[in-house]
Amino acid sequence: QKAADDVANIFHQLFLDARLSYRFYSMCFGWFALSLGYYGLAMNAANLGSNIYISSAVASLIELPAYIIAIWAVDTPRIGRRGATGSGLAFGGFCCVLSAV
Repeated sequence: QKAADDVANIFHQLFLDARLSYRFYSMCFGWFALSLGYYGLAMNAANLGSNIYISSAVASLIELPAYIIAIWAVDTPRIGRRGATGSGLAFGGFCCVLSAV
């Protein structure tokens, strides 16, 4: 009974607290938009070159330095989680706009 009350209290706070629900819905929207964009870029990897397998391998290898930079940026006190996320989103958006031009 105690666990059920705790779960109900958590959902009550999540959906009825204005600040928390705004953050929750913003995170859900960001997750959906980033997943959709990543899926689109992965599906477009075949257009990078003549062979779909080589293009997919090159697209995968390009992500490895990004993982290392992301881990470093999150652990750096000056940049942190918010700075790494914001700058990563801004840089990714800039690159997508640049590739469309």
